[in-house]
Parts: sequence; C-alpha cells; structure tokens
Amino acid sequence: MNKIEGRRYLLSLPAETQKLIDDVMATTIDMCYEITGEDIGFFESAAYKAFKYEMMSHIIDNEYYDRKEKCWKNISNG
Repeated sequence: MNKIEGRRYLLSLPAETQKLIDDVMATTIDMCYEITGEDIGFFESAAYKAFKYEMMSHIIDNEYYDRKEKCWKNISNG
C-alpha cells in the first residue's frame, strides 16, 4: 500500500470517521510530545496530509512500527 491508496481509503470513509482519525492522530502526536519532550510539528498542511495518508496505508496493511528494529512489521507475523 502507499500514500495514494491510503488517501483513497481515508476519503472513502464517512466524514465522522475521517474526523475521528484526525482527532486520534492529533491526540497521539500530543501524547508523543508529552512522553518525549520532542515537539512534532508539520510546517505545512501537505506534510501532515502525507503523514496521515502514509499512516492509513500501514493501518490498512495491518502493520505496526517496531521501535527496536526500526521497521514496519505485519501484525499477524509479529
């Protein structure tokens, strides 16, 4: 999956679900700042949208980010 397919999927969802996804992402970004003290900022809306679409593609592919190995892994493969 890629950002384009992630965007297509996101835009196929109802407006309420899209808003929920934005709210969850904003909360997650805020929580990461609280935990790490590192500010996560997007200086233009296109950068945030690209991030959001890429995250959607990982969600669709059932992937999570393994911080130890610094790579994306499929949930079913662990």
